[in-house]
Amino acid sequence: MRRGLLSWDREEVPVAALEARVARCRQAIGDAGLGCLLIYTNFPRPSAVSWLTNFVPYWSQALLLVFPDGMPVLVASLTPRVGPWIASVSHLGEITHTPDTGGGAARLIAERCPDGARIGVVELNGLPGGIATPLIAGLRGAA
Repeated sequence: MRRGLLSWDREEVPVAALEARVARCRQAIGDAGLGCLLIYTNFPRPSAVSWLTNFVPYWSQALLLVFPDGMPVLVASLTPRVGPWIASVSHLGEITHTPDTGGGAARLIAERCPDGARIGVVELNGLPGGIATPLIAGLRGAA
């Protein structure tokens, strides 16, 4: 539930619950032979990213990258000024701030995934073109 300034009630959403959800997601990534799963979020579409990390964006957009191992990574169009707030309300491994969300995600995926890796995208048809175009351009050889 959104209540004014967002905070994280760890009794309502325990870390263990988020870690179990991410573990199931990582298992599905491995079963599907994916190098990474990418999930888009914005103010009207927070559910999938919130389910895994407890993060809900404020009037912004971001991409969550879930790799077969490690904590999820958030690539946010928000400025670094809000980094401490994001960290306080989310269970993430890393937060990258960039105005080029798609390009920033492509760079991180290219660093962690082998050439030709398959990348899963939740609700691909809902990924904005302003993010998809630089993402695709930066993922040469990925499927």
